[in-house]
Amino acid sequence: MKVLLSMEIPKYGDVRGSYSFTITSRLRSPAARVWAHASTFAGVNRELWPLARMTFPPALGRLAPEAIPLGRAAFRSWVLLGRVPVEYDDFTLLELAPGRGFHESSPLLTMREWRHRRTVTPAGEGCVVRNEVTFVPGGGMRARSWPACTGVGGVFAWRHSSIRRRGGSVEDVVVIELVVPRAWLRRNRRQLWYSVRDIPPARFTRVIDFAEVAGASVDLVA
Repeated sequence: MKVLLSMEIPKYGDVRGSYSFTITSRLRSPAARVWAHASTFAGVNRELWPLARMTFPPALGRLAPEAIPLGRAAFRSWVLLGRVPVEYDDFTLLELAPGRGFHESSPLLTMREWRHRRTVTPAGEGCVVRNEVTFVPGGGMRARSWPACTGVGGVFAWRHSSIRRRGGSVEDVVVIELVVPRAWLRRNRRQLWYSVRDIPPARFTRVIDFAEVAGASVDLVA
């Protein structure tokens, strides 16, 4: 499925303090199949997994003209790291062309301005997925605008890598929560933690599979 991934370097836009970037993937899968994935919040969560996930009302899980109003917030989506909300997105569509793309401009907790356009364009037997993002960091994020920009770009690069490996590998990932003594842990040269001892199953506290991450969270959305 994967053929090409390209990303323009984040840069200042026309508005002072704004950043923008474009990221594109050329896929072998037909546009209709990719749109069926890209137009749902379950699909967005597949792309974000296992970094984060977005909550959404089950009835509004797919971008459809009869379900999502244009020009006003449809609902508030919380961005979760594990179970911790770190951002909200008052999801607001400006344009929706079923099968081809959408344009959203949604109020976010950490952004003064956020605009995101995604298109799916047929290309031979496959298609090209393109994301264009422009944002202005808000509040304390303005003092860290360049890290914020590269961080957002990194998330979208991860999302595109997830799109390209669609076919089962994302759904096969699980996250295991466990409790181990600090004395068991060491750091390698890349500053990643590892255990010097085998961890018995009794220390596993929770297994989070893909279905839990991709699904809606009605309790936070309501």
